[in-house]
Amino acid sequence: MSEATGLCAPALVLSALILSMNVAVGQERLYAGNDQHPRLLCTAAELDLVRSRLDGEVEAIAYERLLEKCDSYLDPASPHYVNWPQQQNEIGWDGGRANLWEVRAGAWMLTKRYEELAWAGVLSGEQKYIDGAKNIVLTIIRERVIDRIGGTNYGREYTGWLAQPLDAGHSSRSLAVFYDLLYDHLSEEERAEVREYITGTYLAYLYPYMTKLKESDRYPAILGHNMHLIGNAAGGLMALAIYGEGGHSTEQENAWVNTFFEGIEGFLGIGIGEDGGALEGPGYTGACLYYSVALIDAMRRAGGKNLFESPALQKVPYYYLYELRPNGAFFNNINDAWFSAHTVFFPLFAGICDDPALTWLWEQTDGWRHDETNVFGDTWSGWVPVLPYVILWHALAPEAKSPDELGKPLSRKFSRRGLVSMRTGWGKEGCLFSFLSGGQPDQGHAQYDANHFALYCGESILAYDSGYGARDTDDHNSLLFDGKGQTVRCNEGRIIAYEPGEIATYACGRAGDLYDNEALKEFDRHVYFVRGPHGPYAVVYDEVEADGAEHSYTWLLNIHANNAFELSGEHPVVVDEASGWQMDVLLFASTEPEITTDMNETKASRTAKVKTHPRLRAEVKTDQSPAFLALLYPRKPGAKLPQVTRLNDHALRVAWPDYVDLVAFGPAKTAEAETQDIGFMRTKR
Repeated sequence: MSEATGLCAPALVLSALILSMNVAVGQERLYAGNDQHPRLLCTAAELDLVRSRLDGEVEAIAYERLLEKCDSYLDPASPHYVNWPQQQNEIGWDGGRANLWEVRAGAWMLTKRYEELAWAGVLSGEQKYIDGAKNIVLTIIRERVIDRIGGTNYGREYTGWLAQPLDAGHSSRSLAVFYDLLYDHLSEEERAEVREYITGTYLAYLYPYMTKLKESDRYPAILGHNMHLIGNAAGGLMALAIYGEGGHSTEQENAWVNTFFEGIEGFLGIGIGEDGGALEGPGYTGACLYYSVALIDAMRRAGGKNLFESPALQKVPYYYLYELRPNGAFFNNINDAWFSAHTVFFPLFAGICDDPALTWLWEQTDGWRHDETNVFGDTWSGWVPVLPYVILWHALAPEAKSPDELGKPLSRKFSRRGLVSMRTGWGKEGCLFSFLSGGQPDQGHAQYDANHFALYCGESILAYDSGYGARDTDDHNSLLFDGKGQTVRCNEGRIIAYEPGEIATYACGRAGDLYDNEALKEFDRHVYFVRGPHGPYAVVYDEVEADGAEHSYTWLLNIHANNAFELSGEHPVVVDEASGWQMDVLLFASTEPEITTDMNETKASRTAKVKTHPRLRAEVKTDQSPAFLALLYPRKPGAKLPQVTRLNDHALRVAWPDYVDLVAFGPAKTAEAETQDIGFMRTKR
């Protein structure tokens, strides 16, 4: 979407991206200087340095848990034992019980375990861990476990780890790390077995798939989908792991590397964008970063292209920094997402960007966790190895400093994602107001959520994104037109105006054409987020134009299941009894809105249980603009509501004991101030 025109322009963006993607390596050979293993993520000398840091405060905790887990994998009496001799481990799966060695879950549960064993082996030098990793991998290879994977997935027939690039990547990335780390602990015959399995099973599937994909009308947009990113990342890492060792020509090896690496570079342009916004949301983008940074680091070490210099990659950690919930309980859950996401790579980025705020970000999210169930984001049921990378990357980061200490700006726009993040700061009792318009992936997870907002204060979620599986407009805090929501995706952001300020930040999103209804001519949502000594507040104004006939307009507010609406007073109030926060909702319109509440129902998947949360619906029927104008004031007990006066359809006077604010989205005048345009003015009393 061009800010000048407001139009979707995916073809222009993608065409420019194709022109910008150059081959990662030409005809020259990689690893020209040193091809000794390990080489993907560290050298032998670097591994010695890592061992020397194992008594560090963070490293010691991670290492102790890593060995504890690996001991359990090798102990037949443990519930976590990996029964490779019989290839039998019963797990709960898809609503029933299944053998881990025969279903989809083995793609990550088996691979995670043998990679952790491999790391434990090289870090400790203990042969039992090395043998444990080898036993699992060689059993998978020799018994062709991959050939009998089936069962169901989300209630549907599942056709195996090679059914799509996602699970091909899940089930093979760790194979590259295993081969590289334990190279000197494998016989030449065992190395050959692993290489032949990589080339004959995984590269034989992934390389033709990704090559043919270029002929599809979904290309290159499909590169932004997590499914293809994970396949490309695993394929590239395997190609580098065996580079120069399988008897293949340099031309073939470079073709493998270039194809997969091109997919990673494409993802950075399509799935993130040059200013770092994460189109598929924090969860899927976090998984993509976890998989891609390993290949990016390996390619840099091999002498190929260094994508750590990419603006998109350097800026994406700041999407997480600015969308961080104030209490550190992870991130605003836009798109198909939960609040949590992978964070282990933040210390790596902190070192690359030389930014202590990114170290702080990891410490706020996963860096403080070390109990029986969770150590630095690693759990028994987690999908990927985490602890080895805490050990590998944490020491590379500068000492943590909060964004407030560093004087980071309080607002940030992510153009491609159509996102503006506005904060009071990064303190535990601070507030985050997040405004979203457009920026949906052309391929992949997406929701009809343009002109949606979310509001977090402290640990409270006062205005809520319904999250994973909640794809419709009425699952979001946006607008329904004649009872219907948006039906059109736009893969470019729709933020058409943005003016950050120390006191007040303004943004505007455009979504009218996304309803695919000729009667709706315009829906621009304007927002101000205002900071002050009496606490922050947000003002939301809907500039709507239709065809002159009578229509219904429904203003929506979803709140978290832990909260409730109080409707007995002069205006609705969101109440969070557990945290003590509440939010006053002062809603004006061209006519008195009919306010009702209901319980919104969502499902994360076909087989998931229905979840419910409260939702407020304010409806106006008119042949004019509904002129919705809302002030949202989050506060704790004891804080007094300001005196709020509606000046006209698009302006409010907000009077506090010691100052008066004029918040206007067009011409407005008070006794204290006047503006002829959109503007904010604060006058001391």
